[in-house]
Amino acid sequence: MYGMIKLHKLIVLFAIIACSPSNARAEPQINEDFNYYTVNGSTAKRIRQNLNLKTPITENGKKYDAYTKWHVTWNLRWKKSIDSCEITEITTKVDITYILPKLEQLESKNPSLKRKWGDYYTALIHHENGHRDFGIHTARSIEERVLTMGPRSSCRQLQSDANEIAYRTLDEYIQLEKNYDNKTNYGMYDGAVFP
Repeated sequence: MYGMIKLHKLIVLFAIIACSPSNARAEPQINEDFNYYTVNGSTAKRIRQNLNLKTPITENGKKYDAYTKWHVTWNLRWKKSIDSCEITEITTKVDITYILPKLEQLESKNPSLKRKWGDYYTALIHHENGHRDFGIHTARSIEERVLTMGPRSSCRQLQSDANEIAYRTLDEYIQLEKNYDNKTNYGMYDGAVFP
């Protein structure tokens, strides 16, 4: 059985609202965390079996070789005037966690096996970076859309509308990411399959 790359799941969070004028837009703060599980084997078949055995990633009875999870949060600042309230700044943060296989004693493998693993791993990382990019693009889109929403009659309404825009944006990117996995067959069409 060939392993497939796990569909990235989005974790949607919250907005923290604070009052303080600034008029600035920043790029998302990005934090990446890499977690590895170790696999071994002296042949491609044994490595594949070991991947299937040791992967910690399962969903709906299927096992996957890799997984990328991201989590977006946002912080809004606004300025209140006599009859309106408007966004002056939004900052976003994206926390990204990767779970990836690591082949033991790669240096000692025969050249053909090393090449197969290298090709697979390059495609695997490329696919997982695609998932990472959905998190980053989501944060950027939230920033852009919230900053252009215009003033509201009250700060309470402003907060509600800004959060609604942000959650709609997250939902949109969830669907785009699902389409990404469907289009690439979880990365397999791009070579992220071993052997």
